[in-house]
Formats: sequence, C-alpha cells, structure tokens
Amino acid sequence: MSGRTLRTIVVVTAVLIAGSCSYKPPSTGVENEVVVIASFEDRRFVEPLIDSVFGRVVYTPEAERFFDVVYVDPERFEEYKVRTNVVIAALFSVMDTTADVLVRKILPDNQVDMIRQGEQHIFAKRDFLARDQVFAVLAANSDKELAEAVRVKGRWLFDQFDSGFLERQAEHIYKRMEQKELADDLWQKYGWQMRIQHDYVIIKEQPERNFIWFGRSFPYRWLSVQWVDHPITKEVDDQMAIDLIHDYPSTYYKRVNFTRYYEQIGETTFNGRRAWRAEGLWEHKKDVKGGPYVSYIFYDEKTDRIYHINYLIYHPSGRKMLSLRQMDIMSRTFTTDQG
Repeated sequence: MSGRTLRTIVVVTAVLIAGSCSYKPPSTGVENEVVVIASFEDRRFVEPLIDSVFGRVVYTPEAERFFDVVYVDPERFEEYKVRTNVVIAALFSVMDTTADVLVRKILPDNQVDMIRQGEQHIFAKRDFLARDQVFAVLAANSDKELAEAVRVKGRWLFDQFDSGFLERQAEHIYKRMEQKELADDLWQKYGWQMRIQHDYVIIKEQPERNFIWFGRSFPYRWLSVQWVDHPITKEVDDQMAIDLIHDYPSTYYKRVNFTRYYEQIGETTFNGRRAWRAEGLWEHKKDVKGGPYVSYIFYDEKTDRIYHINYLIYHPSGRKMLSLRQMDIMSRTFTTDQG
C-alpha cells in the first residue's frame, strides 16, 4: 500500500468517525464556491462535466458565474471537508487510488454497488459533515458513464446546491431587522406585501400610477413593483411581456433604458404562477452608468392584476452576482395572501 493511499484512508476514517457523531460544525467558506475533490488523473475527464453543471453565468456586463469552482487534491480533503459546497468526483476505471478510496469509504456499500453496476452515479446530501452543507458524490466506472449521468441529472445536481445557497441567503438577509411595518402598510394600501430588508427605503410611491420604488446603496439597488388593475387581457403572451419590459424604464425610471445586449426573455414560474422573466443590461441615458436588471411579469387571479416586478443594480468594478441573487430572494417574497 502506498503512503499516499494510506494517508487518504486515515483521513477518511477520521471523517467517518466525525460524521457519525450527532454534533456537526457549521459549514465554512465562500457561499457560492464549490470545492471539487478530484485526483489529478481524473480531473481531465471530470472538469468539463463539472463545468457543464456549474458553469451558468449572468452578464453584468462581465460574465459572472453562479458558482465558482475550486479543485482540490484528495489528500487535502481534511482541510475542506466542512466547506459549504463539496463535490467528490472519481472514475473507478482510471488508475488512481485517492478519490476512489474517498468514494468507497464515504458511500454505503449498496450505493458503491450501484455505481459499479451502472445504476446510479450521482448522490447528494444536506448537512453531511457540517451544518448547512451540500455534499455530493459523482462516480462511475468510466468517463462515458459519468458523462451520461451528468447529462441526465446535471440540472438536478445544480438545483441541490442552488436551493441550499438560496436558503442560506434568505436566512442571512432577514437575520437582521426587516421592515414588517412597511410590509403591513403595503398590504393595507395595495393588497400585496413583500419582505423588505432593513436598509431599503421608499424612493418613490405613486398610488395613482400603481407604482412603488424601493432602493438602497453600496452597492446601489433598485426594486420596484407596478401593476395594472382589472386588465382586459388576462393572459400575458410573449409580445405583451416584451412590450411591458421595454417600455418600463422610460415610463417609470425616466433616465434609464433597458438595452438589448445579453437580453433573455422567456416563460418561467413565479411563486407558482405562470410568468415571464427578463434579464439583461440597463444604461443611463446621460451618465456613464449601467448594470444588470431582472423583471418578472405575471397575472394574479386573486387581485385581478398584472404585476411587473423589476430590480436592477449599479456596482461599478464590483461583482454583482450576490446582490442579484439576494434581490431575487426578496422579490420572491411577494404575495397577495396576507401571512
């Protein structure tokens, strides 16, 4: 037995002993960083597959990934075992021992058998070695088997990490005081409410136009809600959504345009409703300013209204992904049901 293999077995044994205890430490590390444990020999097969799962980007206008990926040698597993997002990737057919040992020791025998028999190759679990952790294993007999498994379950795997991230962020952004009185006021005045973070203020409130605009600074973030009462057309089709989105900034923000650069408009769901989602870039009409925006448009039967929820960010020279995702969390607290 090589020294490298022996060290890995010692590490795994310690991990399993720790994992069997009822107490688990809090997860650590960057919230949107995925640590991939893979051997040097496996990495050339694994890396394209990992990129296909976690390579999703948003243009802000720079391309920013939803998750940053960091590759770590299996011998350093002990250092990274309680990171927030961990993936172990291994090919049993490639002549190495370290990552394979990790997989065989961490997974139950029946799951290892499923890998060997080609029945299942992707496993994911919450709170495996740390609290609020998402831990996954990708393993197969060959690169072709693993590629097929990722093709079938890659979106599911992404969603495991993405939902964990969103849950942690939701807890974080409302950990401090939220503006419950403001939410109640919105309900009393307009028949809808939203969980508003503690440091947002109302920039503009125009009841006669059914328009509310919130904002905060550092980085600058705007979130607005506009609605149409008792619309003649209840069904929002693609052309209506496109028109509403393109007319919105000049009508309500005045000095802002939504550009066609990197624009994506498509159907989605918003809190169980059929909706249209747009993402792209905005620009100021006079100043050299701009950044990403997102819009949701949907019809709500309870209030008989078409709603347009929009948010945008201005953070020059800074990363915007985290702010975008936090604003999406806040937007999705929108409800026409009084909680």
